[in-house]
Order: sequence, then C-alpha cells, then structure tokens
Amino acid sequence: MNITNRVIICIYGVFFLILVVGCKNSSGSTESATIEQTSLVTPNRSIYTSTVINTPTTTPTLPLYPTNTPIPTPTGTSTPTYLPTLPPEQAKALILDLLQNNGGCRLPCWWGITPGASTWEDTLKIVSPIASEISISENAGIMDAAIYFNNAPEGIDQFGFDTKIKDGIVQDLFITSFGPIGIPFYSLSEVLSIYGEPGEVWVDAYGWPCDYANGPRLLNVSLFYPDQGFFVLYASWGDAEGIMIQACVDSDPLLYLWSPLLNLSYSEAFMRAGLQSGDNPSLPVSEAFGMDTAMFYQTYKGNGTMVCVETQRELWNWCDITPTPTP
Repeated sequence: MNITNRVIICIYGVFFLILVVGCKNSSGSTESATIEQTSLVTPNRSIYTSTVINTPTTTPTLPLYPTNTPIPTPTGTSTPTYLPTLPPEQAKALILDLLQNNGGCRLPCWWGITPGASTWEDTLKIVSPIASEISISENAGIMDAAIYFNNAPEGIDQFGFDTKIKDGIVQDLFITSFGPIGIPFYSLSEVLSIYGEPGEVWVDAYGWPCDYANGPRLLNVSLFYPDQGFFVLYASWGDAEGIMIQACVDSDPLLYLWSPLLNLSYSEAFMRAGLQSGDNPSLPVSEAFGMDTAMFYQTYKGNGTMVCVETQRELWNWCDITPTPTP
C-alpha cells in the first residue's frame, strides 16, 4: 500500500508549531464506520477556561479540519458540566502521572479514555479538573473538542489533544505538543517493546523542493498498529551528506488513536488525523531502510530512547533522482 501524497510535517520547536496551526489536510477523508470528518467552526466555539490555572496570552491551537470548503452552519453547541479545577501544583502532579502511566491502560486508550467506548461525560470527569482550556464546536451531529494543557509539568511543553464525539461517544484522539521539548514519553523503542511488532512502518524524508545541497532534512517514521487502533509518528531533523540522509529519532511523537473495529488503513487513518499530504509518496520501511517490518522491530525494540537511521538520498529528491554531486 502506498500513500500517494507526501507528509508535510514540521516538528520540534517552531517546526512542530507550524504543524499544529497550519499543516492540515486540504482534502476530505473517507467515510468509515461511525467516525465522520467535520470542520471545526472556530467563530462559533464555546470556550471554557479555568479560573484557577492562568493560560498564556497566546494560546496554541490544535489542528483544524479543512477550511477551503464552505463551512456549514453549526447545529448547536453543547454545554457540559465541569468539575472543579484543581490547584496548579495538584494539576501538574496528576498530568505527570497520567503521562507516565497512561491512566493504567494501553493505547488506543489514553488516560482511561477509549475511542469507540468512552462517553464525553466520562472524558470530562478526567480532563476538566486539570485542563487549562476546553474548546467545543458542533456541526452535523459531530462535536469536536480541543483540550489544552498549558500548565504542563516542568520539563514538558504545553500540549493538548483533539477529539470528535458522536452520539455522546468519543470517536478518536489526536495528541500533540506545542514546543521544542514536547512530551518526553513514548520513545520509538519503548513503543516497540510495549506494543510489539507494528503492522506497518512508513517513512518520509525530504528537504526543500529541488534542493540538492547538503544540510538539514526532515525524516518521519510512523509506527502503524491497525489491529490495536493507533499510529505513532516521529519527526526529527537529520542531515543529508553525500548519498545518504541520517537522522536520530527519540521521543515526543504525534499520536492518533481510534477504535480498531473501524479497520482503517494507514492512508485512511492519516487523513482522519487531519494531516496534510503533498506530492511524493511515503515509502514502506523495506524500501526506505532496506529492512522489513520484522527486522525493524527486532533491531530497534528496547534500544534506548534514541534510534538512529539512514536512508538513500536519491529516494527523496523532489525534482528527480539525481544524486547530489560529490565535491
């Protein structure tokens, strides 16, 4: 299976912020099972902001769904009941525990919230005491909630997640961070060790269009677990030297979670996450790294927090496959 478009993902510091606010898919996604694609209607959102936790002047926003199509009129706005907000230090301690232990559950469950099973009211019981802001919009029977954690524990960047709710049930979860540190959990080797061999591994590596000079290249590695219902995407800046691109991948991934009952392909899950695609296809790990998924798993599971990889540069040139001339 090939994805016909390129991932344009900018991560780590300002690059990841660019992803969050600007890198959204400009095309609609395929309908499947109970999840439906919808547009966030920003001007009509109801904003619920904590009175205890102070938020920054500029609040980072989670990715929006496509805005290049006519925006339907919202059918209504939900007004849920919120629990009392915890004091800042208690909230930080609980957030850190949830990030470290995931509420005692396995992905695609996140903090005790399970796509396809958890209700929105149950989700609120978990997040409203510790969230700094919850933004809600509703359109055509689909509610979209963006939940922000601006008062993150020390050593962790502000982060948040977006979820779609249908008939009161959480449909999916999209988790990302908003700074250069990110969320220092879910390293690639740790995910491999805990969740086993992925169903597929996809790779993308590129620089600027038609740029054959040596220098930085963004390399994405995505672990796709269709039977478990999630993918974890790592994006790291590497270097192009000679005929190879080399990069080291650590933690701070982007996570997209859904019910495995949907039987999504990687391209379907990628679009449902709202990620933007471009001109060149991502490649399976067998073509990008010269190893199949089983070998990738055996090589990098339990291999520490840093995983270093390399791929042939000619696979990723945008204009043609002419290698960079050797000085």
